[in-house]
This record gives sequence, structure tokens and C-alpha cells, in this order.
Amino acid sequence: GMETGEVLPREEIHKYGILHRTTHVWLLNSAGSLLLQKRAMSRKKNPGKWTSPGGHINTQEESKVSAARELFEEMGIEKEPEELLYLGTIRNMQYVSDAYTENEIMDIYVTPVALEPEEIRPTDEVSESRYFTVVDLENQYASLNPEFVYYPESFSLIKEYIYGPGQN
Repeated sequence: GMETGEVLPREEIHKYGILHRTTHVWLLNSAGSLLLQKRAMSRKKNPGKWTSPGGHINTQEESKVSAARELFEEMGIEKEPEELLYLGTIRNMQYVSDAYTENEIMDIYVTPVALEPEEIRPTDEVSESRYFTVVDLENQYASLNPEFVYYPESFSLIKEYIYGPGQN
């Protein structure tokens, strides 16, 4: 998408399904498991669902800076932007309700993490954190478990990163 230079409130962006940029960060431990967050029930988008951290890129903000900021805001995990490895960019469109449509260009990153879920500080955005193996997530996504947010292209990118091209 081409930048318009227009700055709109988040509520308006989602009400009208306006194309915008976001980031998502996969957190990978040394065992090859992925640390996900369970979104707080108070969140407008995907309350109570498991997903990777991420969010809107602010005006004049670089993508990697946004990803690091979102990781800290949502899970209290501090990473320098240079510690995030860019995996790719995907397009996500999701109708949630008449008042909320997602229409985003999402930059996907991965970063190593050595924390245990209980070491992660609670925030108002996240109720819980937990590691899942790739196989666990494949099973959850294949069964269309409504407790998980599934971005197929993003999941393919992280599997390719873990297993190598063509191995997922």
C-alpha cells in the first residue's frame, strides 16, 4: 500500500476498514517453542484469545521500533529493534463486527526469548503467557480452535524460519 500521510484515530480506521500497517512478533525459545500471549478480555480485538504480540505502527515510526514497543507494552519484554529479525510482510483482512474491520499490512518478526511465562509481568492487555510447540499450534489451527488467532501466512513464515525453506 502507498502511504497517504493521513493520520486517523484507531477507532475510525477499524470502523471503516481502512488499510493500515501493523507488526507481529514471534517469540522463539531455544527448544523451538513459541511464546504466545492470551489477550485480556477487555480488549476490543480478539479478547481472551491466544496470539503473538503486535499492533499498529504509529505515525513516523519505523516498523522494527513499533514491534519492539508493542512487545514491551503487551508483555513487558524489552528488546532493541536490532534484536528482531524481519521474516516478511503479509496482508490480513478480518471482519469482526459492523463496528470493527481489520484491514492491515502486517510486518512479521521473530526474536529469541529465554523467559519462563511466570517471569513475564502482567499488563492490562494480556491475561496469561504460555509456550506452544509448532505441532501444538498446527493442531489448534487445523481444528479451528476459537481460542486462537490464526494468521496462516505468518505461521508459515515462522515455520520456514524454524525448519528451513520447504520443510514446513
